[in-house]
Amino acid sequence: FMENGKCVATCRNGYYLDHSLENGYKTCKRCDVSCFGCSGPGERNCTSCPSGYILDTGLCVVGLICKDATEESWAEGGFCMLVKKNNLCQRKVLQQLCCRTCTLKG
Repeated sequence: FMENGKCVATCRNGYYLDHSLENGYKTCKRCDVSCFGCSGPGERNCTSCPSGYILDTGLCVVGLICKDATEESWAEGGFCMLVKKNNLCQRKVLQQLCCRTCTLKG
């Protein structure tokens, strides 16, 4: 496939495979800006979303509330700090539980 003028075996994240031929090649096209990953063109083909957004039937929407779940019950928020410190924010359920802490820089 062609991506930015280079021949590639697979499209990288942030691109999707366009099956129509351009110069005899299938091409990798950039996903819509609202998507992190996608399966096709436009904002309704998202497969993953940027931090702070949630995937709703192919569409990335702003997470209703990006905060940490009842931190008081986890020793004054220590749980979410441990999640971030141990690089566990990429696990979807933990990222949802600790949204605010996981999206903080540093």
